[in-house]
Amino acid sequence: MRKALVQMNLHPHLVISDITGVRGLRILRDIVVGRRDPQALVEHRDYRATAILRLAYRVGKPKAITATARKLAILVYRALQHVLVYGDPGAAAYDSHHRAWVLRRLRERAANLGFALVNLETGEAAEGAVPSPTSV
Repeated sequence: MRKALVQMNLHPHLVISDITGVRGLRILRDIVVGRRDPQALVEHRDYRATAILRLAYRVGKPKAITATARKLAILVYRALQHVLVYGDPGAAAYDSHHRAWVLRRLRERAANLGFALVNLETGEAAEGAVPSPTSV
């Protein structure tokens, strides 16, 4: 049966490790208590894990693991040498940085297609948008 599940790309050992982890147990406790709101359950996720997932999507899983291990090794080395004092910026800082990156890439794509982004609240061209030839 396990072989059939693996052939269907369902890996039982990964599912079990996800469920028995700290975050998985928190999610299961919330579900047992009766909380089923996806937004409430997603708060249990570790925001730092999304960085490696994005990197794995871009360059592949082996390179993402190597890059993340190198980054962590450098951070630990600097912390042990007292060069780096670690301060967790929190999930909000990471999300705002990612949002800025996504907007920048979206502006570039729109400009390549000859479009400009428009702020829905003000109706003006978004900051950094390339003006269209008809508005010049």
